[in-house]
Amino acid sequence: VGKSASITASFEILYMLGVGYLVGQLLGWSKMDSLFLGGILSISSTTIIVRAFDELGMKGKSFVSLVFGVLIVEYLIAILLLVLLSSVAA
Repeated sequence: VGKSASITASFEILYMLGVGYLVGQLLGWSKMDSLFLGGILSISSTTIIVRAFDELGMKGKSFVSLVFGVLIVEYLIAILLLVLLSSVAA
């Protein structure tokens, strides 16, 4: 699932970064604050998703491995976002 998870996570993060940035700009926030909002919105909560799959009895479904792969790639990109946004803000 590495390739498809990487592509899916990249598009999802870029989309949510863009949406967060646009929402921040519409609210009159600075560009940096808007970027941080986009970064916050682009990271999903693995705990919530795993819990939801468990409660719905979906852990055995075929798409769950792709979702977990996407979440792992999101966390790797989140680390990069934290480093990049922190250094740009400083």
